[in-house]
Amino acid sequence: MSGADLKAHYEFLPNGVLVLENLTNLDGLPPVILFAALPLKIAGGTGSPVRAVALVSKGDSRV
Repeated sequence: MSGADLKAHYEFLPNGVLVLENLTNLDGLPPVILFAALPLKIAGGTGSPVRAVALVSKGDSRV
């Protein structure tokens, strides 16, 4: 990817806004969840894969 393809990254990241991409199957989640993105610590890295976790209320049967 070129810098032009990453325009949003260069705007958001310096301002403390994280960018999450390629999350799938979100339509299967209930409307209210607790979401956590757990990144890997990569020395000198500017990004990381994450383990995306959605915590759903115990009684919610929509998942």
